[in-house]
Amino acid sequence: MKESKWRSFRWAQRELTIRLKELRNVLILFLFVSFGGGFLLSWRFHLPFLRGMYESVSLMFFSSTLPFPNNDFAFGLLWIIYPLIGLFGLAEGLTSVGRMLRLGNVLSPEWNKAVIEMMEDHVIIVGLGNVGLRVLEQIKKQTDWDVVCIDKHDGPEEDLIEEYQERYRVPVISGRAERELTLLSAGITKAKALMALIDNDLLNLKIALLAQKLNPEIYTIVRMFDVEFGELVQSKFNIGEIVSTTKVAAPVFLKAVEEQV
Repeated sequence: MKESKWRSFRWAQRELTIRLKELRNVLILFLFVSFGGGFLLSWRFHLPFLRGMYESVSLMFFSSTLPFPNNDFAFGLLWIIYPLIGLFGLAEGLTSVGRMLRLGNVLSPEWNKAVIEMMEDHVIIVGLGNVGLRVLEQIKKQTDWDVVCIDKHDGPEEDLIEEYQERYRVPVISGRAERELTLLSAGITKAKALMALIDNDLLNLKIALLAQKLNPEIYTIVRMFDVEFGELVQSKFNIGEIVSTTKVAAPVFLKAVEEQV
């Protein structure tokens, strides 16, 4: 129960950080303009600094009580520029809120991209068939690892994949993992392990070798049907673990990572 609560806390903290990042630019602009305008107005009208900040914010929203400086062109510009900044900030803020709402949807590309960008030392699972989903479930139940999944998303299990994604709040990339761009979008350069679990021996091997090219330090686990071919591959290439279909079970893959990573 404690692990479950801690995991939920980490998820909540991570997603709060993602949402706050969407407002970062607006907040920085607002603080810069407020402090800068507060300093200038305090100096020009001999006001306490907090009153100057208050008038600076009021000026952005057409409600300043200070008199317009008719004989001071430079300060007069503030009465024109600040309302424009206020309108820009309001528009940008509404846009950011819209992006924040989209980030609340686990199935949205925006959410997937934002979460992956925050991850380090995560595990990448390629292939969310029967084996891949079982491995994902075991990892989420038994560890606190961050996981990114890659799947083509065009089979009958699409609804089941989305169910797992929502349940465990795991980013899933729809694409072909044998393509470099797909692995890069999954954060391969910062990942600690990759599990190639597609039901195609050569494709799994290709994905593992490409992963090692992009991240020489990554630990790779490859699912293979042909036991003899798998043993030959492991001896010729720097593959961390070969798991044949005769031994396919989620605990086997999980144990392989726990022992080596």
